[in-house]
Amino acid sequence: MTQRTRRSLPASLVALTLLALCVLVAVSCVQSLTGHPPWLPFDALTRLGTELTVGSPPVVIAAAVTGLLGLVLLGLAVAPVAVTVLPLDPGPSGLTSGVTRRSLVRALQVSAEGVDGVDRADVHLGTRRVRVKVTTPLHEPGALGDQVCAALLDRLADISPTRTPAIRVRIKSRDE
Repeated sequence: MTQRTRRSLPASLVALTLLALCVLVAVSCVQSLTGHPPWLPFDALTRLGTELTVGSPPVVIAAAVTGLLGLVLLGLAVAPVAVTVLPLDPGPSGLTSGVTRRSLVRALQVSAEGVDGVDRADVHLGTRRVRVKVTTPLHEPGALGDQVCAALLDRLADISPTRTPAIRVRIKSRDE
């Protein structure tokens, strides 16, 4: 049940570009049929198409730009993206479930802020690691990092994701 983000921006750009081209051609065709001057000069485009060859610089440039744009879009399509829903351990019931990244980060942040001596906790969830930056009023934090790590491990045990990430805690005194 690993759900990934959608690639809506590249798809939207391609769709809007194709829609604009189709509308332009359709409006120009209707204008030609009704006797009005079309937005697209079909006669000039026909002449240009008969004069150009495969080796002409405008054709080569247009092919290179189109190929490059295609490679960029293909790269965006196959590039790995962040998982939006993380799978949870099904346990004995076998029930498939998941937790959103935002919910997991918020739960870990609340757990870290619940430790005595912690004013604020900033949690960043990576693919295999949780980075926590703790702000404390204490000048000598002592074992505060271990306490925060233990609280986060307890919370992760309650949530039970399929893969428990490694936890890295940084402590910053409020005076720094």
